[in-house]
Amino acid sequence: MVVEKRIASFAAVLSLSVILFAPGDRPAASRAHGTEVSPQTIMSWVRELCDIAGYGIHSGIQRQPKLDEAANYILKNLHRLGLRQAKMEPITAQSPYPKHFEITIQVPGGQNRTITCFPLQWTAGTPPGGITGRLAYVGDGSESNFKLVDVKGRIALLDEKMMRGYAPTGRSNGAVFTAQKKGAIAIIRAGLQLDSPQFQKNDPVTPPEIFPIPVFSIGKSEGDYLRNLAVSGAPHTVKIVLDVPHQTITASNVILELPGNGSMKEVILVGTHYDTGMFTGAVDNNGSVALMMAWAKYFASKPRKSRNRDMIFAWLCGHDFDNNTGHYEFAKAHKDRLQNAIVWDVDHAAIGIKYVYDEVQGKIVPTSEDNEIYIISNNYTFS
Repeated sequence: MVVEKRIASFAAVLSLSVILFAPGDRPAASRAHGTEVSPQTIMSWVRELCDIAGYGIHSGIQRQPKLDEAANYILKNLHRLGLRQAKMEPITAQSPYPKHFEITIQVPGGQNRTITCFPLQWTAGTPPGGITGRLAYVGDGSESNFKLVDVKGRIALLDEKMMRGYAPTGRSNGAVFTAQKKGAIAIIRAGLQLDSPQFQKNDPVTPPEIFPIPVFSIGKSEGDYLRNLAVSGAPHTVKIVLDVPHQTITASNVILELPGNGSMKEVILVGTHYDTGMFTGAVDNNGSVALMMAWAKYFASKPRKSRNRDMIFAWLCGHDFDNNTGHYEFAKAHKDRLQNAIVWDVDHAAIGIKYVYDEVQGKIVPTSEDNEIYIISNNYTFS
């Protein structure tokens, strides 16, 4: 099976890091000793983490109680693997997630329509009763379009693509900032590719800054409806409600330390994040979380005398919603240990078949190519 083959290749990549340990005392192949976690088991962990996150527009491991549920799942899994020294470390984070939100379209003589949407992170909310206004369609949000369309006192509607799958044009061309400066009371970004809301973390601003007006993302079919309504000139009223408290929450990092033989002062830090943002997160980042549990089991199974460096495995919280707060709190708490650290930050473990957006068909389609992506980097978030 392609997926299992790909996961096995991850294990092969990591097994090469045995050269970082005492080369003359390298252990025999782990499978003979029953220490290697099977691809099927790793995939079952990915699925179970996805089940914790949930599916659909309200999915994600990014708020309580799902953050605690995921952290406890990782900890208990490590304990079941025999890694009883794994523990939780408390952190605090700022949450951008709303308590309630809604966009409703009111057309005289017609039924109200509720729009499938999601608010972007770190924007202001609305008064309890919401705000109302008419749409002002500004195309792709280029500066020339704003010269043709007056958005003052209106709700700016702009088209958006996710370049390379993750870079929103609504942010990259500065459209959200232009609309706000020109007096828009809210912004709706209409995707042109997927039939679901999309956004990137720290968009449109980075915490603790709060963007002064609400910004929402909607999918392709809802965008088509609003665009046609806006350009038709038909009377309409858009009502937006956004209750977003921007509150402080408590969560946990999950930490496992494996002491070495003391022959070298360096520490190998292997880190990843277990929060997923506003999505199920099979790729970002449940795959990485599962793989790291398997790697932790592998290295813990080796004799301490063969590890010439201490190792720390860290499953961290807050990457996708609070500017890597868990990474920074971990680094601060372990500052002395990390003075001579070799850092492996593991992210975006993607395995399976590659999909692309077909411009002609106007939809996401599978290709004949395998997709194997994993990021192992010396990451700034720990420096």
